[in-house]
Amino acid sequence: MRVIIILLFLLCSGNLFCQSYFLQDGKLAFDSLSTNLILIGAERIDESNALSREILSKFLFGGHISDSQKTQVRNRLEGQNYYGGKTTPGLTYTYFQPNKDFGVSVSYRYRNLSSVQFTDDLYTIIFYGNNEFRESPAVLGKSSLRLFNYQSLSIGLVDKKSGSNINLGVYDNRAYSETDISETTLNTAFNTSEPYPFAEEVSLQAGSYSSRQSTGQNLFNSGIGIGLSGEYSFELDGSQFILGVQDLGAMYIKNLQISDTSGVFEFGGFDWNIGEESPLNDVFSSLEDSLSPSVREADQWVMLPTLFSISYISPMFGNFYLRADGNYRIEMGFNPELGVAINYRFNDDNTLWVRPVVGGFCDFSVGIGAQLSVFEKTLMQFGSNHLFGIVSGEGRSTSLFIQLIQRI
Repeated sequence: MRVIIILLFLLCSGNLFCQSYFLQDGKLAFDSLSTNLILIGAERIDESNALSREILSKFLFGGHISDSQKTQVRNRLEGQNYYGGKTTPGLTYTYFQPNKDFGVSVSYRYRNLSSVQFTDDLYTIIFYGNNEFRESPAVLGKSSLRLFNYQSLSIGLVDKKSGSNINLGVYDNRAYSETDISETTLNTAFNTSEPYPFAEEVSLQAGSYSSRQSTGQNLFNSGIGIGLSGEYSFELDGSQFILGVQDLGAMYIKNLQISDTSGVFEFGGFDWNIGEESPLNDVFSSLEDSLSPSVREADQWVMLPTLFSISYISPMFGNFYLRADGNYRIEMGFNPELGVAINYRFNDDNTLWVRPVVGGFCDFSVGIGAQLSVFEKTLMQFGSNHLFGIVSGEGRSTSLFIQLIQRI
């Protein structure tokens, strides 16, 4: 049993914070006197092996990207490069009926998940143009884009004694996009009109290309799904383990625009302006327009990007204890990540921690956090699991989280 638990723990990965009935030290967020519990939480994460926080902020909010900022990112490129972003707010209300073993909960969650894989040459074309590819073609594949934006409303039960819980939810698709380009090269034939060379012909050779996209403005207009979420807590050799799952289910996507093609296509290049009106996925849309693939419409089932998680909480040694968290989200291409927090508890509900983080798209980061008793029945957790991007604009990983726990 112990070997299985350790193996599961090492395989889990991803973002290291989620809304939970368990506090940092594994205690329950409610007590025996609670009849109502409100959990409000949110987290934002941006991670990349190369893209800095300065560059990412310009993508989101617009602004001038300097030559030094572009060069700094270029020096970090590793052949295949990655970016992952997550915005995950949520709200849970739980009612504990007197003399009952279970509480009843209602939860709303919103998920905005994105990941991008891109080559060095694709970055060069976007920020420097194709003038550098006179002697050899630009290699654009393998490059990919994943976007999944959805919301859910769930009802559930929570065990008053152990905190273990299960929720059944209905899901509404807001935006879904999946684009893959592989074995793709861009060739530029130059001619010279003294004193300047100019691009006489540009061709794109796509070994394979596929795209699936669907968006909707109204409720359930572009997709409806069903899924389970829950947590299970148990003790082993004096330590506490919490196993969790979020969004285990599937979404029926409607009006899905499906494109796929391969071959050689002639086109005159594309313009792409960075700013508020031109988000990161515009470069993929421009490539898609250039390929002019055949498009068909269909309704399909897709897996939800399920998050599997496990947490380990050690026994106390003085005022200190360890907490390790890992999780893995399927379908989005996120890399494994594991955080181990060193916690200092200075009374029953107040804790400070430092959390080294390994893995992910930036290989290593450090986080800090706090759990504080704000009022008699109010707790707050806040901090960052990736501090480097907050301290410096050159950092490649940034995150912030906050959770409010109100007992009534």
